[in-house]
Amino acid sequence: MDVKYFLSYYYYGGNIYTAMKRYSEALYMYEVVVTTPARAVSIIMLEAYKKYILVSLIIHGKVAPLPKYTSQVRINILIRSRAVRNYYHFPEFFPMCFFLFRKGQ
Repeated sequence: MDVKYFLSYYYYGGNIYTAMKRYSEALYMYEVVVTTPARAVSIIMLEAYKKYILVSLIIHGKVAPLPKYTSQVRINILIRSRAVRNYYHFPEFFPMCFFLFRKGQ
């Protein structure tokens, strides 16, 4: 079994759970992708981390920290990634959207 199939399984599973509005399960699926041991950060991991940020904003109203067992090097690479950087600023740019979404309107 190739690693990309493992990552894809959990990534697409997270997408399906997100579409079904089962956000806790989706967050777990994205977390598995991001925390999977690997030599390098793949595109699938970056995309999963972006969705991890969005789903954690929906659930918690803030970006949930990754588990303690996640490599600090991996966290730094993900956070500094150009593709991910703007996702941290969503609550600043769209505060009313998150407020209304959390209230269920």
